[in-house]
Amino acid sequence: MDHYFRKVSALFLAVSTIGSSTAMADPIILTTLDEQVRLQGEFLGFDKNAYIVEINGSPVHVPAMLMTCEGVDCLDFQPEISASDNG
Repeated sequence: MDHYFRKVSALFLAVSTIGSSTAMADPIILTTLDEQVRLQGEFLGFDKNAYIVEINGSPVHVPAMLMTCEGVDCLDFQPEISASDNG
């Protein structure tokens, strides 16, 4: 799971260096469980246990199991367990 956190952190850093885009309606804020990284964007959807958030015009897939979510569009996250997760 640590490699997911590193990937998410690197993604956040890359996205945060891009200039801001137009105002977004009903943003959500995703925060890593250790509260070290925060990401704000427009909620686009939820697929395969990941939030899909638009940040600066690009969709970003963020693993829900690594984040807390604040905002109107946040979901009551329940992780899906697959055969690959059990072994």
